[in-house]
Amino acid sequence: MNYTHTERSWVVTEAALEVRGSDLDPERISEHLGLDPTGSRRPGPDRWDPEADEAGLWLLKVSAQATPLAEQLDELLGTVEPRAVGLQELRQEGYDVLLRLFGFVGTGSFFELSPVALGRLTALGVPLRLAVSTSER
Repeated sequence: MNYTHTERSWVVTEAALEVRGSDLDPERISEHLGLDPTGSRRPGPDRWDPEADEAGLWLLKVSAQATPLAEQLDELLGTVEPRAVGLQELRQEGYDVLLRLFGFVGTGSFFELSPVALGRLTALGVPLRLAVSTSER
């Protein structure tokens, strides 16, 4: 019996900075960080998903299907690292602040985080969330 194992990268990936809060004002977050979001939502019910989280959301995404996720993370870190103090201030005010990496995965999929990227993430002091989809679409 022969067994072959092939490892593949994540696909349709996205790196994002998320700021969430029950009293979040997207314009205030933009002013505080000096960045325009790629998406935002004021607190309240979601008309498309009434069961969804009602917190407000401020989102800055880096997404390019042809760009490896590690490069998207590098670009995102380059944008947010100069704002590390502002991100910590938001966390102290009670906002949920995190970096999210998303991608579609299959059996044998992997994502490698370099020691340099790990050091940058640690210095930033913001949680990292890995979100994957195993959808067979």
